[in-house]
Amino acid sequence: MQITDLTYRLRAFTIGTIVAMGLAVGSTQTSQADTVYAWGHNGSGQLGDGTLTDGVTAIAAGNAHSLAIQNGAVYAWGHNGIGQLGDGTNTSRSTPVAISTLTGGATAVAAGGYHSLAIKNGALYAWGYNEYGQLGDGTNTDRTTPVANSTLTNGVTAIAAGFNYCLAIQNGAVYGWGTNGHGNLGDGTTTNRLTPAPTSILTGGVTAIAAGGNHGLAIQNGALYAWGYNGWGQLGDGTTTTRTSPVAIGTLTSGVTAIAAGGSHSLAIQNGAVYAWGYNFDGQLGDDTTTNRPTPTLVGGLSNIVDVAATNYASYALSVDGRLWSWGSNFDGQLGVGAIDGIQLTPAEVLAPMGYRFTSIGDSSNGAHVLATIAPIPEPTSIALAAIGAGSLGLIALRRRKKVRCRR
Repeated sequence: MQITDLTYRLRAFTIGTIVAMGLAVGSTQTSQADTVYAWGHNGSGQLGDGTLTDGVTAIAAGNAHSLAIQNGAVYAWGHNGIGQLGDGTNTSRSTPVAISTLTGGATAVAAGGYHSLAIKNGALYAWGYNEYGQLGDGTNTDRTTPVANSTLTNGVTAIAAGFNYCLAIQNGAVYGWGTNGHGNLGDGTTTNRLTPAPTSILTGGVTAIAAGGNHGLAIQNGALYAWGYNGWGQLGDGTTTTRTSPVAIGTLTSGVTAIAAGGSHSLAIQNGAVYAWGYNFDGQLGDDTTTNRPTPTLVGGLSNIVDVAATNYASYALSVDGRLWSWGSNFDGQLGVGAIDGIQLTPAEVLAPMGYRFTSIGDSSNGAHVLATIAPIPEPTSIALAAIGAGSLGLIALRRRKKVRCRR
């Protein structure tokens, strides 16, 4: 479907069959999806045009650019003023371009403010803006093509990109690099790092990470940890004290399965319920107020949630049955509810096309656009007995593609 107005529009484009369900923070991996939807701000063409037609397995959204993996190859589109598309130029693109050095073996992507990351065959690659060392290559030199990281050369399973810093999981341990003025890297210091440095306590058992504007989150053995800037309570530890090392969040010590970090707020799923905390001026916590919260607060009206995502000022939740909710700022149309103004203080459902369900949600903690995938609602599995009931005439059995039989 071609849409000529490239600003603030809901976009849909076919991307074929998608496999490998799961979330690598900063990169949403998808499952059995046929169509990608994109919505929100599109001033740099970051919503794309629909030319990815088969085999897409992961998507990620940065400040004003987007990434996807198709058949193991990385594609990029949107703003490219500092080389964040990785195609060797500084030319912005409204259509996906292939990154020549990442043509196979890619499994995850992440997009920061003006830089990008990818995992290829378990190794880390980075490109784009590098003033703060966020590419992790030991320099402050911007790169218009991907460079291999000399530290994280194998065993990398997840990546996340904040505005000017990055996080990764290698063999269950968290590493960070880039800007660190607020303790963003969780290594116990405020020293910027040009190469990946381990966090002070998350040395094993970590299954998920998230990078917000200047704060990080991690799940370790089902418990939530947070670190970095905390001026709005986005760490969830009941204070507004910035932390240079990870701290355990007392109300989320078990059963946490997914996390997301926005610009200055955070989300987590615990036993299918969504909790939110931090900055709330635009209603991004979904608690029907604009009051900041320094501890996790239950988001009402949601259950059986399997994934969460966050943009700079908005939040999203995906249920096990493929329904999607959004709340927070909608001034860039990032809620996907058909309007482009105001704020939404409680979750509102984002409607998929008739006959489809959402299968994944990709966020942009640094911007105001969203990528998601949808798939046809599956046909009922073939079973001999479709329905059975008892009536005044006795048992009535309804059999698939068979006549109704009545027996007294």
